Amino acid sequence: MSYISTEYIFSDWIFAWFVLYYISIKSIKNTDFLDTYLNPKFSLYCALFQNIYTLVEITLKNPKPIILIKYFIVMLILKIIPLFLIREKSLHLKTNIPISICIFMLYIGFLYSKRKNFFKMYKQITDSIVANDNNTPLFWFLNKYFGI
Repeated sequence: MSYISTEYIFSDWIFAWFVLYYISIKSIKNTDFLDTYLNPKFSLYCALFQNIYTLVEITLKNPKPIILIKYFIVMLILKIIPLFLIREKSLHLKTNIPISICIFMLYIGFLYSKRKNFFKMYKQITDSIVANDNNTPLFWFLNKYFGI
């Protein structure tokens, strides 16, 4: 299986959105617009729930414990820590849901432009994790720099 670039992993899109949002709210005094329209909290929650589902799916395939540990570390970095950092920010569901859907549709459009299928990408990513072949960016990083 070949390396899966971060551009094909929707969780990485959400994390990039979080980073841009977090940098913005730390450098701008009046963040009302950002909090109302560009807050990634809803998407982070959705992605966390999806990751929990995937964790269960991976667990049912009886992987080595190290795979589950690495997957949890990735969840911690990409979802749990960001949610903790913006825990005091309110959800504005009337705007957060449509914005999240728009970003997801941009992602789907991007995949389509690259002749990729969302469901095939999800399967490729999940298969890569289960195989512990370190073909996703954070799994590769954890393997290369921490030996796990």
